[in-house]
Amino acid sequence: MLRMKWRYPNRAQVRLLLVAAGCVILTICTPVAAHADGEKEYEVKAAFIFNFAKFVEWPARAFNSSESPFVVAVVGKDPFGGSLAAALRGKEVAGRSIVLKRFNWDDDMKGAHVLFIASEDPDRLSRVSDSVKGYPILTIGESRGFAPRYGIIGFTVEKKRVRFEINLDAARRAGLTVSSRLLSLAKVVGDAK
Repeated sequence: MLRMKWRYPNRAQVRLLLVAAGCVILTICTPVAAHADGEKEYEVKAAFIFNFAKFVEWPARAFNSSESPFVVAVVGKDPFGGSLAAALRGKEVAGRSIVLKRFNWDDDMKGAHVLFIASEDPDRLSRVSDSVKGYPILTIGESRGFAPRYGIIGFTVEKKRVRFEINLDAARRAGLTVSSRLLSLAKVVGDAK
């Protein structure tokens, strides 16, 4: 009888399995959950925001220590109601607990890892975009042309379905690495060199 010795997977193997499982979940859930009907739209967007965080890699300099939480923040009038808090409750990103913050327009937002900018006003969008430029912050918005002009990920709604664009150049300038799996689901608007 042949006996095989069980070996525990190393960290790289575990991480690969978790990423693969996340990809499968994102692929399965995205088409079903992507309908945008009224308040459901923000439930869908909240779920997307959590999944974006799972498929983007932040540099070590983005965190003060190994115990630092992962900060998701909203600046401006929060359109999510309780949807974003519900989508993030009890979850982790890269082994870090998630903290949800809300910022005013004049706050220092550099401690965020994901920043949803809730505005259509070009002056506010430019001001926030400029204030976090060069920092490892995944900026997300829903105003028309957000990704090409102001941030990294821009939500769009087409035929009652939530879609998203990714500005790959902006992500690289922020020091963020976007998973090819996430890129395959998006419209890439930055130079993809």
